[in-house]
Parts: sequence; structure tokens; C-alpha cells
Amino acid sequence: MSTAAIATRPVHIIRPSLAWLAASIASGLTLTLTFGILSLFEGTTTARDLQDFLQSLIPASLLFGTYIAAFTLLPTLVAAWLMHVLRWQAIWQAALLGGLTGAVMIQVFVFTLDAGAEGLLTSALFGGVGLVGGAVYRLVAGKH
Repeated sequence: MSTAAIATRPVHIIRPSLAWLAASIASGLTLTLTFGILSLFEGTTTARDLQDFLQSLIPASLLFGTYIAAFTLLPTLVAAWLMHVLRWQAIWQAALLGGLTGAVMIQVFVFTLDAGAEGLLTSALFGGVGLVGGAVYRLVAGKH
């Protein structure tokens, strides 16, 4: 193995790892925005409510992103390996895998389909959050 090949090895680990963290935080932000926007439409919204929402946007996104990172570590490794083996480099493919991961992981940990139609909406929400995460993953990881 050449010196150049050895020198690029860390990039093959670091870049996807950073992409996974970025995708987790972007998914956390998407989830926070969704919850925040839905709660603003629930009732009478005051300027104070909007201010509270904006002040909590970053901390809540980081909190949700941390949970998402913890719950999606193994599925992301499998999805990244699958994308590499099958040479899937399109953003829509990564987004689709992210969406499937989000919808499946909420079922694995919460079993939302037991709740009927409301559980289906929750799965769709986390599938949408996963779509964003998958797209961000591909954008940060690049095509390698």
C-alpha cells in the first residue's frame, strides 16, 4: 500500500462520521422546527411564545440530534456500507435510506403503529426527518 493511500485512510472514516453527526443535528433541527411550528398553530400564539421557540431552537435541536445520533448509529453504518457497495451516490438514494431509517427506528423504539392512525402520522414525521438527515449525510459525505 502506498504512502498516499495510507494518508487518505482517515478521510474515509472521518468524513462519513462528520456527515452522520451533521445529519443527526439537521434531523434534530427538522424535528424541532416541526414540533415548534405545529405548536404555534395549536392555539393563540403570543410574541412571547415565538420568542421562547426561537430561544430554544438550537438547544432543542442539539438535544434531539443527540438522541437521533444514538438511535441511528448502527442503521447508519449499514446504510453507508450499502450505499458504498451498491455505488449509490445520488442524494435521493441517501434521502430515501434516511427516511426508511427514521420510519423504522421510531417503530423499533416506540411502536407507534400500535396507536393507529396517530402512530402512522408519527412514523411519517420521523420518515420525513430521516429524509432530511439522509440528504444532509450525502451532501456532507460527498461522493467517494
